[in-house]
Amino acid sequence: MLCNTCRLEEENKGSGLCTSCEDKEARKINGILYLPALGVIGNIVSGFLSLYVVFPLFISIYSDSGEVTVYGVCLLSVLMINIAITLLAAWFFFRRHMKTKKVMIVYYIFGLFYALTVVVFPAVYYEVTPTQTDIRTLVGSIIGVVAWIPYFLLSKRVPVVFSR
Repeated sequence: MLCNTCRLEEENKGSGLCTSCEDKEARKINGILYLPALGVIGNIVSGFLSLYVVFPLFISIYSDSGEVTVYGVCLLSVLMINIAITLLAAWFFFRRHMKTKKVMIVYYIFGLFYALTVVVFPAVYYEVTPTQTDIRTLVGSIIGVVAWIPYFLLSKRVPVVFSR
């Protein structure tokens, strides 16, 4: 029988695709790689929403009191760096660039640093009770470091998909 996709070559048993179509299918972002893709997209959206909230708050505190706190500057800086790293990770990921593995590792490590800055530092230093959203941010970043960094380092599929 012919390949289910191209109908030009003989199909391989088991997959129904020819060797050429199997190679094309193996290079696609699908399966479990949808999860980091959704995470990157969600982080872009939430990063810009956070910037939309934090920046006017930073400006209003400065205009009211005339003071700029160290934590406020640090928070704004970390937020903007997080957005930049997330945009870079999305660019490399969706372009399926060869250096995606390294960029995604930086993305997950900085995501944990961001969560520690935004959630843990205020909870410890200012004794602020973390909200459910804060806890979700922290847990998501821990999962990113614990699960996704080993996946990007050890998976045999990652070098096949991200090979441009």
